[in-house]
Amino acid sequence: MVSGILGGKEQASAAVLRLKTIARPSWAKGDPDGDYGYAAIDLGSRLIAVGKPAEAALFFKVAETSLLTVLKKTPDAEAMVKAGYLQNLALIHGTYLNNPTQALVDLNQALALLPNDPYLLATRSNLLSDKAAFFQQQPQG
Repeated sequence: MVSGILGGKEQASAAVLRLKTIARPSWAKGDPDGDYGYAAIDLGSRLIAVGKPAEAALFFKVAETSLLTVLKKTPDAEAMVKAGYLQNLALIHGTYLNNPTQALVDLNQALALLPNDPYLLATRSNLLSDKAAFFQQQPQG
């Protein structure tokens, strides 16, 4: 898809729609919305890497919508799975959609499910460090 977008053979908006129709591998066990979200993140990241941020943004918005959909269906009892979705939302919000406040909310929700998870703690610490200037400018309240 990325090469098609780069070569002008496919518009990003058409690729986003086509991505949803691609058959899932028979071994895939995850929720289809989650799989779609992860695939959209992958393609968006690849487009960022080749200097196509506007096209990538379409994929990140689709990923955000898909992950929010799957989060509503995932019970808190599936803490590892749900925290993974939240962590990926934090990645999208904090890195690609320029919404570090929502990224922090996402990570705090994931940490409420898995309070001692070292990877989530490190991700939260990195977000606060990387976006320190942003968070310092926010009104305290």
